[in-house]
Amino acid sequence: MAKLSFDPNLSPLPEARELWNLGRRDESLALFRTAHKEQKNNISAILDAARALGSSYQIKDAERTLNKLRPHAKKIPVLNLMMGQVYREIRRPDKALEYFNKAIQVIPDSVDALVEAAQLLERSGRPEVALKRIHKALSIQPDSHLLQIFHARLLAQTSQQEEAIKLYESLLSLPNLTQGLRCRALHELARLLEPNNPAEAVQLIQEAHSRRIDSSSPLLGRGETSTQQALKLGNEVPKGFYKELRDQIPSSKQKKIIFQIGFARSGTTLLEKLLTQSGDIKDAEELDLFGLYIHPIATGTLKSYLRNDEESELAVQFLRQRYCSGMEEYLNASIDQHWILDKNPSNTVICSSLARIFPEAKFLVMLRDPRDTLLSTFFQYLPLNPESVSFIQWETLIQRYCDTMQAWIQLRDNLPADSWLECRYESLTANPAEELSRVYQWLGMPGTPDSQFSPSIQKFVSSPSYSEVAQPVHGKRIGRWRDPAYAKLFDAETQERLAPIMQQLQYEW
Repeated sequence: MAKLSFDPNLSPLPEARELWNLGRRDESLALFRTAHKEQKNNISAILDAARALGSSYQIKDAERTLNKLRPHAKKIPVLNLMMGQVYREIRRPDKALEYFNKAIQVIPDSVDALVEAAQLLERSGRPEVALKRIHKALSIQPDSHLLQIFHARLLAQTSQQEEAIKLYESLLSLPNLTQGLRCRALHELARLLEPNNPAEAVQLIQEAHSRRIDSSSPLLGRGETSTQQALKLGNEVPKGFYKELRDQIPSSKQKKIIFQIGFARSGTTLLEKLLTQSGDIKDAEELDLFGLYIHPIATGTLKSYLRNDEESELAVQFLRQRYCSGMEEYLNASIDQHWILDKNPSNTVICSSLARIFPEAKFLVMLRDPRDTLLSTFFQYLPLNPESVSFIQWETLIQRYCDTMQAWIQLRDNLPADSWLECRYESLTANPAEELSRVYQWLGMPGTPDSQFSPSIQKFVSSPSYSEVAQPVHGKRIGRWRDPAYAKLFDAETQERLAPIMQQLQYEW
């Protein structure tokens, strides 16, 4: 058995990581492959190559690469943790949990392994088990503020709200709590207080946002630029363009893809989980496959985006194949036997690109009263990216919402009538079976859907709304904006900005 080394700074690993962070992923992946080929016994090269392969939706190659470390894990127990982390990053949560549990068995005091396992258990609908892992971690690091916040969140998920509130309040009284953890604690406490004390919840959320605001953030500029580019492109597409493209694809080559879109916090995850109880629909969760690996090429290097000639056809075929290959790697199955549900709210603003590459796709759009949607988004704690950075200021959130839904309206007005369906949160929660039947009929699927979503289903959920997935379907969160504590957010200026979009989505003040 070859002796392993660990050197993260051997060339070309640093250059490959820099390119990856710049978003030049194909170039970066080529360098990671080279490093792995030349440094077969360098643990860092193996892990980095596997991570890059898996994140690029070459997951089978990533797993084969990781397997080279398995024989060494007994002599180097920390490899279990490191392999688990890569499996998590390459969208294999079950495998990741297996390795984190192995790490805990051989290194019981590994806080990193305990926390990693707890995070996966939490997102798999098992907060009680996750809580045990965090209790163990806290016995090792009782002063860790990060662990205490995690502990409070799990207490809330296991019906121990009062204990959770006390813990959050205790943490927020500490002068040495870091800015990032303070923001997180404020958000999570606000969501707990919201049902009974909305006025205080709003104050906490506004305080949290004020601590995160950075108007000079390059993320905000990137998000605004990409949004305006998408709107400009959608506006330039001629009428009938997508139908013409669809009609040119032989039925034998058409893909059964459902792009489920809608603004964040509009109920997309609820609809997704209800639909994928059917064995006829495969759930792709919130993949970044299209956004990272298809859209930038389609809009950045495909010169003939609005043309339909031989050059354009070759480019589109490449992108279609790249998407289908990546989806099959993720699902570990052929995508030709079932409907594939690609749910990602972030794809809404680039929906014109979805239709350009897959004009035969179905567009299932989740709508929710814009006021409830905005309010729910404002309360959601999300890692900052070019999209979510706009959620931390009320004004930029409203603009992002209007721009995003305008992108859908542009596409809706240009798609064949049978290519799209809007599903309303209000209808779905009032009568799930009826609304799902409407979706099934639109897809041409037989059978009657089950109207009850089973909270006992334990499956990893990547969406930020993972903690709400197992809750019974209800309409208690409809019309929350009418509460006086929230209604003041919707002043005359806000109403004026929202009015055109609300009218087009058929919502009224």
